[in-house]
Parts: sequence; C-alpha cells; structure tokens
Amino acid sequence: MNRLRLHTVTRGDPCNPPVVFLHGFLGSHREWLPLMQDLSDSYYCIAVDLPGHGQSAAFDDEESYTFAGSAQRVLDALPLVEQKALRLVGYSMGGRLSLYLAIHHSDHIRQAIIESSSPGLLDARTAQAREKQDAGWADRFRAEPIDVVLEDWYRQPIFCSLRAQTEIFEQMLKERRQNESNEVARSIEGMSVGRQQPLWDALHQLEVDVCLIIGGLDRKYQQVARQMCSASARIHMESIEGAGHNVHLEQPDLFSKCVREQLDKALA
Repeated sequence: MNRLRLHTVTRGDPCNPPVVFLHGFLGSHREWLPLMQDLSDSYYCIAVDLPGHGQSAAFDDEESYTFAGSAQRVLDALPLVEQKALRLVGYSMGGRLSLYLAIHHSDHIRQAIIESSSPGLLDARTAQAREKQDAGWADRFRAEPIDVVLEDWYRQPIFCSLRAQTEIFEQMLKERRQNESNEVARSIEGMSVGRQQPLWDALHQLEVDVCLIIGGLDRKYQQVARQMCSASARIHMESIEGAGHNVHLEQPDLFSKCVREQLDKALA
C-alpha cells in the first residue's frame, strides 16, 4: 500500500471534540461543508474524501478500495486526533464504513451517526446479484460519458424525492461530474454492498452508541433501521420527515439540528 493520505478538509478548533464526516458513493467532502460550518463552533469537523472520490484518487493498490482498506486509510488520515475518541457521521456507503469502524476499530470511536445505511446483505443470492449489478455500473462508468451514467444512476427509485428538489439535485449533479470515472468504478466494485461482509451478527457486540438518521419517505431503510434497533440496545433511530434517502441534502436544517442534538447528548 502506498503512503498517500486521503484528502481531508477541516473546520473549527482542533481542541474541540473531533467529528469525522464520511460521504456516500459519488460524493466528496464538499457536500458536508454547510453542516461542518454549522457545527464548527463546538466541534472540530473533519471531512474525508474516500478512495476514488474527490481529491483522494489513484491509489496503487486495490485494498484501499475495500472496507478494511478504506477504514485504515481514514484512521491514517487523522494523525492529530488518532488518540481521541472520534465521532463519525456517515451517509450511505460512508455510513456502512462508519459502522465497520465502530465495530472493528471501537478503540478509536466514541459515537457513530449513520444516515440511510445498513449492515450489509445476509442473503447470499441477493448479495451475489448486487455485486453483479455494481460490476455492471463499474463497466458503464469506465465505458460511457459520466453524464450519461449519472443520469441513469439517479433515476433509481431511491433517489425520487431528491430529484424532485430540482435546484438541489442539479447542484449535486454538477459536483458529482467532477469525479474521475475509472476511480468511482474501482470504488463501486470494492465497496459494493454485495461484496461487504455483513455486520448484522456483530451488532450485539457494539461498544459505542449508534444513531440512525432515516428519511421519513425512505421506507426501505426505515425497515432496515428498525431491524438494527432490535439487534442492539446501543442503536436508536431518528426519522426526518419530508426527506428520502439523502436526508442531509433534502432537509439540511433538520439534519443539522438532529446531528447536533446527538453529538451534544453524547457529551453530557
């Protein structure tokens, strides 16, 4: 593994409790900047570009594009705070990575706030089908103009409520186009939920508190969240009305308020 570090952006005083933000597939640190500004009066906010995204690209090993490799990359990118208890805020793919870190690197983690995510797929056939589907997306990202693939990606039903907010959606799409096609292809292959080792059986071993933030319109992940809450007393759910899968873009003020409440509660 080469020694390049993930790109990070910070806001706030390093003496304050550190909060690490992990974006979803196709995202970058940029989508967290408004929330980081909101929280920077009380917290040291650190947004990370995950492998294959934003300014974290072209690693010379495939391990960096897996959950284990990405988790280690995140920890390596935070040398100034590695001895402190990290708070994580992760969306979708970044939420799955946050849960992985909370389980496998609990000595570094104090709290995880996870938006619209899951512990993985238990059914082997479903996982194989998803891995094949994501491999197909990777092929398309490599072979077709990124504008074309993004248009089809965001026509998936899970993004319906996000597309309805035209101005927000177009700005997000503009930022997504800045990704490099081959790099996001590597990411969706290595970080596919179909390839991920399910974490369901480890939920009862959680040593940190986990808050699940789910959009009220996101019926699929509402059900997943309820199942996760049933698996561990350390997990609880907060539902944000008027939002679908991408809560922090669709309802940014309500999301920011919820995140602050959860962070402050853990300080008490």
